[in-house]
Amino acid sequence: MAKDISKIINPASIAVVGATNRKGSVGLAVFSNLIYGGYQGVLFPINPKARSIQGVKAYPRLVDVPDPVDLVVIVVPPEAAIDTLNQAGQIGAKGAVVITAGVAAVALATLFSGVVTAAVAVHAETSERTALALFARPVRPIAFLAGKAGGAFLAAAIPGALLAGLHLGLVALIGEHGFWEIEIGGCGHAHHHEDPVSVVGLEQVAFGHVLALAQAGTLTCLTAVLAVRLPPAGAIPTAFAVFAGGHLLAAAGHAAPGLLPALGLCNPDEALQFSTSALGFADLGLGLLHLALYALASLLVGLAWFARREAA
Repeated sequence: MAKDISKIINPASIAVVGATNRKGSVGLAVFSNLIYGGYQGVLFPINPKARSIQGVKAYPRLVDVPDPVDLVVIVVPPEAAIDTLNQAGQIGAKGAVVITAGVAAVALATLFSGVVTAAVAVHAETSERTALALFARPVRPIAFLAGKAGGAFLAAAIPGALLAGLHLGLVALIGEHGFWEIEIGGCGHAHHHEDPVSVVGLEQVAFGHVLALAQAGTLTCLTAVLAVRLPPAGAIPTAFAVFAGGHLLAAAGHAAPGLLPALGLCNPDEALQFSTSALGFADLGLGLLHLALYALASLLVGLAWFARREAA
C-alpha cells in the first residue's frame, strides 16, 4: 500500500524546535533558510527563552502552538529531543526531522578523548624514564601498553556509551510513536505512518554504535604505540590521519579492510547511511574481529619498538 507523505514533502506548517536568534547556531540557520528560502507555509519557532525568532512569534513548547502542525524540525540535544518527540505525537504532527548527534558524533567524541589521553599518558612515562628503568619493576611492555590504551579507552568510552544510550533512546522513541526513520545524506528524517517502516532501525543503530566504540578503542591502541616513538604533537595527528585516510579511501571505493581500521565493515556511520544492505550480526562480528586483530598488531609493533630500545 502506498504511503501518503504529502504532508511531509509539502507541509502547510512547520514548527522548528530549537530555533534561536543566536548567530552561528544551527537553530538560526535552519529557521532562516525556511524564511528566506521561499517556504510559503506557516512557521512556528519554539524557544522557551525568546518572544520572537527573526520577527516571528515564538512559543515556549511545541504543545503550546494553537494551530495544526504538519512537520516538526527538531534542533536540540538528544535528551531534549526525546521530550519533543513525545509532544509531536501529542499534537498529531505528521512527521519530524531530527537534527541531533548520532553515531558519527559519538564516535568522534570517544575517539578524540581516547587518542589524546593515550598519547599524553604513554609519552609522559616513556620520556621521563628509560625503557630499562620503566620495566625494572615486574611490568611487561605488553601490560604497560595495553594498560595505558585500555585506561584511556575506558575513560573515553564511558561518556561515549552514555551518549550512545541517549541516541538509541531517541531512535526507540521514534518507533514507539509510529514514526519511521530513514537516513538521507547523513541527516535522519522521521516520518509518521500507521504502518511504520524502518530503514535504519534500533538494531542497526546499536550495531553502528558498538562498531564505532570498538573503532575508537583500536585507534587508541594505535596511538599508545605511536606515543612510544613520537611526542603527542606527532602521535595524535598521525592517529587522526589514519582515521580520516581510511574513511576517504572507503568513500572512494577502495575495499582493503586490512589496511586501516576505518575501512569496510569498520566504517559504521557510512555503513548505516549509504550501504545497500543492513548491518547484521555477521557484519558486527567480522568488524569486531578485524578491530581486535588490528589493535593486537599495533601492540606487537609497540613491543618490537620496546625490544629495540632495550637492546640499544
